[in-house]
Amino acid sequence: MGCGLGEDQKAVARRMEGMDRLQGLARLAALLEVLDLLARSREVRPLSSREFVPALRPGDEGRIDRVCRMLNERCTERITLAEAAAAAHLSIPAFSRFFRRKTGRTLVAYLNELRTGLACRELIDSDRPVSDIAFDSGFNNLSNFNRRFLSLKA
Repeated sequence: MGCGLGEDQKAVARRMEGMDRLQGLARLAALLEVLDLLARSREVRPLSSREFVPALRPGDEGRIDRVCRMLNERCTERITLAEAAAAAHLSIPAFSRFFRRKTGRTLVAYLNELRTGLACRELIDSDRPVSDIAFDSGFNNLSNFNRRFLSLKA
């Protein structure tokens, strides 16, 4: 049995090709056209329904909430994996698996995103030197801040 694309899928694929070269209103118009095609298509099926709710084991919701609150409150400080694991009442290996499964990223990646977001806000709202903002946001050196900033914001 073949795995061919339907006509709607081919039309969507054609319109999506090259969207990355468009800018501004032209890009938005192309996206809206693709979304309109998908909405009217009889070939396309949703990946999940509105009723889909990820299964959380008892205690997981409170555990991840507790950890994320701690990370948000202390993101400018040095936070070890052991401290985060202790906040979740898990061993370090179990915490690493748990955190990645729940957030889709490692603890370091999560902290880097928090810190970069904090730095972005400060860069927009103040005239302070970038190096001061980087250190105050929890980055321990400017090179690391520059790498993280570029990888997340460029």
